[in-house]
Amino acid sequence: MLFYHLEFNFKVVFQIWKYSKTGYKLLKINDLIAKSKNGTEIIVSLIPLNKMQNTRQGLQQIEVGKRVLLQSGIVVDLNLDGRTFYTSSHQLFKLNQRVI
Repeated sequence: MLFYHLEFNFKVVFQIWKYSKTGYKLLKINDLIAKSKNGTEIIVSLIPLNKMQNTRQGLQQIEVGKRVLLQSGIVVDLNLDGRTFYTSSHQLFKLNQRVI
């Protein structure tokens, strides 16, 4: 299960990198600053979390939430509160406002 999750994250990062090289504008609009308790600040972007939904017309991609794209190209999930995320174990970062 963990290997599949890492493989999925790599595919998502590769797709975002591919779109950013062709001029994908979403990443430049959503630049936000995240802060940790020890004072570290990083610049992150919000990207949509899409899932496939089965309808009568076929499969459609539906946005069900947001994910965080770090400057290094790593994609991480938001926590349930909608404003915090972990970059690694014991590295909690917080956004200024809640993401809807």
